[in-house]
Amino acid sequence: MILAGISEKVQYRAGTNEYAIDRTFFGDTSSNAGFVIWLRAPRAASERSFHLDFLIDHSSLELFRDKGMALMSALFFRDQLLAGTRLHSPGSYTIQTLWFSP
Repeated sequence: MILAGISEKVQYRAGTNEYAIDRTFFGDTSSNAGFVIWLRAPRAASERSFHLDFLIDHSSLELFRDKGMALMSALFFRDQLLAGTRLHSPGSYTIQTLWFSP
């Protein structure tokens, strides 16, 4: 996902069976010495398929995992308006539903 010059990556890591959010480029975080760069959480579901819902607003990303079994929330700090969002998968995943709301 690309957010106005801010890059964040949401990943599923099969080797450790966990989700991760990379906040390396989440904007200016210098005011918070305790800012966590990598957020990690174990996957709760055991099915082979994934169900992920993303909600993105002006300052946060919410990731609802495995049909709502768990939630990850990540703040970002940007100095520009949201320029766009890009979804990318290196594997053969299918997006079944995608919608945007102003």
